[in-house]
Amino acid sequence: MTDPGALVLPQSSRTARPADGLATRDPRRCPACGRGALDVFFQQHQVPVTSNVSFRSREEALAVPRGDIRLAFCHACGMITNVAFEDQPVGDEVETSQAGSPRFQEYATHLARTWIDRYALRGETVLEIGCGRGEFLDTMVQQGAGHGVGVDPVLAGADAPSSTERVTYVGEFFRATHLDASVRAVICRHTLEHIYDTAEFLDALREAIGDRDMVVLFEVPDVERILAEAAFHDIYYEHCTYFSAGSLGRLFRHSGFEVLRLDRTYADQYLVIEARPARGVPAAPATDGDDRSRLWRGTQDLRAGYVRGVAHMDQLLRTAAEEGERVAFWGAGSKATAFLTALSEDAPVDCVVDINPRKWGTYIAGTGHAVVSPEHLREVRPGLVVLMNPAYRAEVARMLADLEVDARLIGPDGDE
Repeated sequence: MTDPGALVLPQSSRTARPADGLATRDPRRCPACGRGALDVFFQQHQVPVTSNVSFRSREEALAVPRGDIRLAFCHACGMITNVAFEDQPVGDEVETSQAGSPRFQEYATHLARTWIDRYALRGETVLEIGCGRGEFLDTMVQQGAGHGVGVDPVLAGADAPSSTERVTYVGEFFRATHLDASVRAVICRHTLEHIYDTAEFLDALREAIGDRDMVVLFEVPDVERILAEAAFHDIYYEHCTYFSAGSLGRLFRHSGFEVLRLDRTYADQYLVIEARPARGVPAAPATDGDDRSRLWRGTQDLRAGYVRGVAHMDQLLRTAAEEGERVAFWGAGSKATAFLTALSEDAPVDCVVDINPRKWGTYIAGTGHAVVSPEHLREVRPGLVVLMNPAYRAEVARMLADLEVDARLIGPDGDE
């Protein structure tokens, strides 16, 4: 392996190297366990390769590069990966912040406080890989961490936040050299699913940590929920790997970590794994047992559920339009991109609402729908609002009431 002092940890627009295609990848070999046990079960063609770049014109949004999704299940370790994935360069205006949501900020604050208390991080230095604009690092410092280091190539942009006395931002791909002797915890939230070569990434991180006393704290979406709900709006190009509790635990142990905790959080949408360098052979916690047979059965139902869900929502939107109702989507993130891409091209959707001011006046990748502020709904007066993430139902309902917008609020599955 390359000298860890100079190592660029692999992949993705959030963490590492620029695009190099699939030249060295075996589409049958699992990037998590290395076994040739991948079985393709789901395909989508010509989907946008980015879902969180803020396009400033409709023409740019429609001209977004496209790629294919070919999801494959590993019978050996249970991980799911898009074997058609190719690494993409970092977008100029990537915007993934959810900090404007009171519900999400409450969750992030609780998570930060829990980690600080559980692992004695008060006054210590923590490093976050793929930190975006640093909202969670700020929260960690506010809750008691002594210093935060955020590493993300998007921080090289002209409008990136400036470093402060207690938070240092590094606008680069993560390197092992960023992991100096002061760091007591490595945080990586909603970045691992953007990395194809997951075992290579974690192996390199483990090697960089060496024998230091350090905890690693990761968060990813839970694929079991996606399969159970046939949640087509949660399948998109940038997510090239999908984890269950079992496959995530196996991956970390395979890379030399001891799994301390593995929990479902945020209305069972996320998996949070807490680990440290293993000394000896750690025992597998009961929460990430052998789920491979259950996952495989779930993959076999995904295509039918996808077709059924898209057809149902397509018809629901058309019925609303026929009855004279205007339709707005709420949430201009990856879910909206995946949802709108899956629908028929002439699906009657007037606009997409987002509470993040940085997204206002931009357009959804691939479909060109305009992103507007919540206040814009006073003008649109929709009869139907489709909420991309039901976790925000209560706060969105309050905002609609405050705006005096009398609209039916439904989730991405059509339920009120």
